[in-house]
Amino acid sequence: MLAAGAGLLPAACGGGSHGTGMGGQGGRASPGLGGAAGSSVVLGPCGLPEIEPNDTRDLATPYVLGSSVVACIGAGDDKDVYSFTAPATDLAGGYVLLSLTEVGPTGLVDVTLFSAADNSSVDEIYKADGGASLFAYLAVAPGVSYRIQVSAFAGAGAPYRYTMKAAYTPIVDAYEPNDTKDTAKAITLATPITASMTAGYVGDPYKGEALADWYSVPLAAGSVTIKLTTVATDIMGDIQLFDPDGTSVDEKYSTTPGANVTLTAEVMTPGSYKFFIQPFAGAPPAAGEAVGMVAPDHFTRPYTLTVTQP
Repeated sequence: MLAAGAGLLPAACGGGSHGTGMGGQGGRASPGLGGAAGSSVVLGPCGLPEIEPNDTRDLATPYVLGSSVVACIGAGDDKDVYSFTAPATDLAGGYVLLSLTEVGPTGLVDVTLFSAADNSSVDEIYKADGGASLFAYLAVAPGVSYRIQVSAFAGAGAPYRYTMKAAYTPIVDAYEPNDTKDTAKAITLATPITASMTAGYVGDPYKGEALADWYSVPLAAGSVTIKLTTVATDIMGDIQLFDPDGTSVDEKYSTTPGANVTLTAEVMTPGSYKFFIQPFAGAPPAAGEAVGMVAPDHFTRPYTLTVTQP
């Protein structure tokens, strides 16, 4: 059950049209929230004015990223479902850090993250000890909508209240989109660039190819060296070079997370060559449990890429 804000007037519990933020449904919602059509304000089991119903995807409560919400999960199968859309203007996507804190002493928090693109479940994170806080991360794609479902683990326990916040951070990468050979971005010899090896979840399956970054560079005949450095500690780097005809020239990868990777190859024909870098052996998870409000390293550590010829 979703709590209305602390500033809600008591009269709003009677169903009058006080305040804004609930789509005309009888009261002022918590900051960053708006009630779905058919919802209304009631006094919930935690003693909080709450927007109900909001326990299905169709009744999900719109949520503004970065806002804090105080809410209550009732006994049994009660759920709170929130929805948000990642900013479409951030072409590299971003990530959301989710926190559920100030959990009632009997609360067994269970969170499932969904993509609205195909209603697939991205991940489920839960706590089996009463009152424990929960922290999670989610890689989001530009313009894609997601849902956060909060419930009691295994439907157990008495009603509990919690405070939820989902903080969004955009990924800064001037070379996106460049996930395919056709969208390869041109770079200059001997000029280091920085970019990020990340990709937001869209639907199931979460394809590691989306984390590939493609580049093109003009090469003369002779030796070429491609260096990938400052690799994130949760990624193993992989470089593959292709000639102007699209034939693979060489590949180099590391089986050690965070290790630098250097590919040195002989170029037989001058021309425009393309290459990609990607995580070796698959993409890191799109979502999971976080340690406090700290994102996995590949979200926050850009790599450095340099291509040189003698």
